[in-house]
Amino acid sequence: MNKSTRSYKERIKRCSRYIYLRIMRIRATPKQISRGLALGIFIGCLPIIPLQTAVIIPLAIILRASKLAGFIGSFISNPLNLIPFYMLLWYIGNSFFPTSQTILFDKEHLTLLKIIQQGGTIFLRMCLGGIILGTPLSLLVYYISLPIIRKYQESRAMLLLQNARERKRREELVDELEHIPISDDDNSTTS
Repeated sequence: MNKSTRSYKERIKRCSRYIYLRIMRIRATPKQISRGLALGIFIGCLPIIPLQTAVIIPLAIILRASKLAGFIGSFISNPLNLIPFYMLLWYIGNSFFPTSQTILFDKEHLTLLKIIQQGGTIFLRMCLGGIILGTPLSLLVYYISLPIIRKYQESRAMLLLQNARERKRREELVDELEHIPISDDDNSTTS
């Protein structure tokens, strides 16, 4: 294993850990965070990359989901995996409603406007593929993330409570020590 591969793996590990902690530390209930992640995954599975955030925010408000978790969940589709992801959506949608129409899977033709210009049926099949893929994925993410987030928040709350109790106990000890008279044996005289 060379140095560049190791550093690449370390970067992925650090980035994953950062995203995990970022999700876990969102100030919301576990249900709101899980709902936001599921919403983000679902919307992320639709072929509307430039509009994902614009769709997630109002839906998160309506569904009382975490907007930040939704935003993070939407990164299931991103510019790095755009071509294979859109191909997957096309193949899933086309398997349910086959057509002989072809689509060009290159970066030039995969913007939302270009997909619609190639034909509405292509866009609709990709949306169908996104719905078929996004529904089970979002449900899976919701039901897996909910107990994990709940457990993390409970353990974090217990840790914060312990720290607060220890801090209070130390403050009480300091107050008690301040009220204890100190005898000054050095200044006393013996007869």
